[in-house]
Amino acid sequence: MQEPFGAFTWYPVNDQPADKALYDARISAPRGMVGIFNGRLVGRRTSGGRTVTRWHLASPASAYLVTVAIGDYVRYRDHGPHGLPLTYWLPRGDQRALPELRRTPAMIRWLESRLGPYPFDRLGAVVVPSSSAMETQTLVTMGTRLMSDRTLFRSDLLHEYAHQWYGDTVTPTTWPDLWLNESFAMYTQLRWEVSRGWSTPADIHDYLVSRDAQLRRHDGPPGAYHRLQFGGTCVYLCGALMLDTLRNQLGAAAFDQLWRDWPQEHRFASLGRDDYIAWLNARTGQDWGPFLTTWLTSPTTPT
Repeated sequence: MQEPFGAFTWYPVNDQPADKALYDARISAPRGMVGIFNGRLVGRRTSGGRTVTRWHLASPASAYLVTVAIGDYVRYRDHGPHGLPLTYWLPRGDQRALPELRRTPAMIRWLESRLGPYPFDRLGAVVVPSSSAMETQTLVTMGTRLMSDRTLFRSDLLHEYAHQWYGDTVTPTTWPDLWLNESFAMYTQLRWEVSRGWSTPADIHDYLVSRDAQLRRHDGPPGAYHRLQFGGTCVYLCGALMLDTLRNQLGAAAFDQLWRDWPQEHRFASLGRDDYIAWLNARTGQDWGPFLTTWLTSPTTPT
């Protein structure tokens, strides 16, 4: 979990989100442990007291989206829509997260109904000793301590899966445009929670409005956050309120089509605010630059 940077501390890489690469990995671990990486497991053998795994990530990925976990893990297999291979790696003797991970096929079906076909060749999750989660590409990283609240774990899992479209297949060119990842993933998560009956659209809107002003004061606005507030809540919630407002102005059907088309039309790209504004203007025939710029940079809630 090395966002925005950290990959460069353990392997030689240009740790910048716009510089994507393909990956092959070989991990040698003590016997009784297994090394886990993104993508497809292409080889696993134990010899001389070591277990060696080899992996291939077939889709271009930013450095911050690579993960490694080494431990006494057990692999569980599953299948998603269209035969999508699913894999869950859990610590031996701790299967608490497995029932939640088994919800993955239904989550992917819901996400595909909103965001279009899943963009990669496989998906899964690895559970690690952490209280956080990360959208590492094709294999999301889930903290075991999130299981203290199963509802939270479930929402976070959906959030990280949503990032496979918003953040992993389409990645920001630079980190000030983190909102292109988190605002959309948060908005997607909230829409999913509404679909579960956990809240209503009005409840979500009122909650976002109630948080916006305070978050802008504390974190800065979502597209110009304070330099020490990377990943602050404003990028999630203030950005989600911006998208909810945009949906109200465009109309639900028009917005939902755009919500789906952005990751489908820009697969494996790295893009920024100007790219999104130009695309939105071209698709709608209107100039949304002032609207988005104000919502992304205003220190107070736009009116």
